[in-house]
Amino acid sequence: MMRPRTDIVATKSHPHVAFLGAVRRATPNMLRKTGLALTTRDIALRVTTERKLGVSDARLVRLIEKQVGSCLRSLRSRGLVQSEKDRGSDLRWKLV
Repeated sequence: MMRPRTDIVATKSHPHVAFLGAVRRATPNMLRKTGLALTTRDIALRVTTERKLGVSDARLVRLIEKQVGSCLRSLRSRGLVQSEKDRGSDLRWKLV
């Protein structure tokens, strides 16, 4: 048998990858709590604040923003949320 050339220990994963499930649960809860149409960034900042993570960490906020966006698109395909155009290219999301 041949040995693989990649060193498993050398591969890196993001330290906050475990928060994906928490983000998927928190996203509809944020929309439910506020009752307002929020942007993806607004929800991501609220999630980071609620989880007591560093809001000043731009990479972390961007990661959570991507996870929130993915969750919202999934919820939209199931008909649970809808998006509406905001100023510029932002979308505002609200529960149906």
